[in-house]
Amino acid sequence: MSRLIIFIFFIVLSGQASSSNLDYEASMNFDMKNVSPFLTELNSKFDFRIDVKTLVEFTKVVPISSNKIIEVDIIIRGKKSKLRYGVFMSDYDSPDVYLVFDDYGITNEVDEFMIFWAEHKGL
Repeated sequence: MSRLIIFIFFIVLSGQASSSNLDYEASMNFDMKNVSPFLTELNSKFDFRIDVKTLVEFTKVVPISSNKIIEVDIIIRGKKSKLRYGVFMSDYDSPDVYLVFDDYGITNEVDEFMIFWAEHKGL
């Protein structure tokens, strides 16, 4: 299925406890086949040094109607940081992927990149 429903939203998470104080979210719904290309291009654009393969494999094992989260180390503007990578499998082969950062600015840039990426791919 080649559809990509974009429901990008940008919110401050409230009431979630986290040792890393991750606060800002950018998210989008994907077809599974688009997760790896998106993460690869995101990684290239922002030099986060994300282990794309690990996140793609994580995405593939989330059951339908389930939500799973993994926290990974990344680099933001040359400094170590954390990324909370979440997946809600809304339908078969159609994950809602969300990226949670502690940096409002980078989250806004990622949000804009998601829109650009989807439009550029004609999705």
